[in-house]
Amino acid sequence: QHQRLLKLYEEFLKTKPTSALFHYLLGRLQMDMEKEREYYKKAVELDEKFYWGHFGLGYVYSSEKDFESAKKEYQKCIEIDPARPEGYFRLGKTLKELSEYEEALKIYEKMAQVLPKDPIPYMEMAQTQAERGLHKEAVEFYKKADSLGARSVEFIVGYADSLSAAGEKEEAVKLLSRLLESPQMRREDYAKLSLKCRALFVPPLPEHLYNDFIKALKGLDEGRPEEAIETLEKLQKEAPDEPIILQALARCYLQKQDVDKTVQYTKKALEKNKDFADAHFLLGMIYAIQGDLKTAAVHLKRCVELNPFDSEGTMQYAQLLIMEKEFLKAIVYALRYWRLSENLRDAQALAMTAELGLETPELLEKEIESGGMTVKVFRGLKHALPGYRFIWRFRIYEKGGELKRTIFVLMLEEVAESETGEKSVKRSYGMKELRPREERVEVVEHFEYDKEPSLEKSLEDLKKILEK
Repeated sequence: QHQRLLKLYEEFLKTKPTSALFHYLLGRLQMDMEKEREYYKKAVELDEKFYWGHFGLGYVYSSEKDFESAKKEYQKCIEIDPARPEGYFRLGKTLKELSEYEEALKIYEKMAQVLPKDPIPYMEMAQTQAERGLHKEAVEFYKKADSLGARSVEFIVGYADSLSAAGEKEEAVKLLSRLLESPQMRREDYAKLSLKCRALFVPPLPEHLYNDFIKALKGLDEGRPEEAIETLEKLQKEAPDEPIILQALARCYLQKQDVDKTVQYTKKALEKNKDFADAHFLLGMIYAIQGDLKTAAVHLKRCVELNPFDSEGTMQYAQLLIMEKEFLKAIVYALRYWRLSENLRDAQALAMTAELGLETPELLEKEIESGGMTVKVFRGLKHALPGYRFIWRFRIYEKGGELKRTIFVLMLEEVAESETGEKSVKRSYGMKELRPREERVEVVEHFEYDKEPSLEKSLEDLKKILEK
């Protein structure tokens, strides 16, 4: 394609050898910088006021780090056509390379007059101020860009960095949490953001403590908590206010199954730093195991507020929300857990469990009295989690209002791959029931369907089940 275009424009140039435009277009196709420069120079020789010739030369000079020459070319672009934004954009970048920040800001302000509804000039002004360490000023420009629709990952991370540097750490985390909905993000990206959020609130250990601390963690990971405790206690005497050391001691005692000391050290860590997400997570888990769900919820919620990219904290908070019958919230966190971990199976289990308990009036299709029982018919939720969807849910109550049975029509999806590598989705439909069996829940298969059953067909089959 490249060679074809090269030949095509060479033929065009033969027919119009004095065309500045064709010289510019041929310049853009060159793989050799010197040849590219020659074409751009020829373009401006043919037409001194040819915008793109000067723009091309500015690009060549910038690539060679000759920013003074690039600056002159971009200034000529603006003189030739002050209504075009590209010259302002490249000139602003060039001025920053020359550390002429005030001049760069003025250029971006003029660019904003050309593009009053575009966030890019304000993003550039924000980055200019951030590069100078003026983060409070940068935040104001980021706010303006945000109001004009800036949404890129780079924009959000830059904005969050300036918020954090300006002392607004929790606002920075809230902003970063927008990336939970970004289709560009992958598990490894979220893992990096998790580390970023952790570092916002908990500074790293001083360098002279680091090696011994890592040695202690290695001993803990290898199942030698006593050895780890000995090292960590020495470190604590040297640095009694370091929450990371206190939290590591808590983990050691947890491995030794000493719950009292685990709680003691975790609480000490939170006394030193109330915004320590890992400590909130551990304390929340202990309270949940002890049955104090209210206190557990406080700590697990705080954990995911401080670090919304913590996949383990997100999963445990979703489970707690199910126990607390906060089913809609639990589904939101199940979806989040899937994005963070890419563990579809566990995310499905969380979301399905939550939806089976959901009784929101918006999903109630009808209510039927049958044989002294009440049957509430709910439509399934439409959500982004792949692999399944409830078509209908039937919650069956006795006269006193006690839930007796849960029966549902479920669609399952399975991705199949042919020998040629083509993928297809196979869907199956069935009416099933959850039945408690001692310490577990059993799934009973009642009916299978070739296609999605209507409500009338589903109610007909439900009646057969209830009459047995």
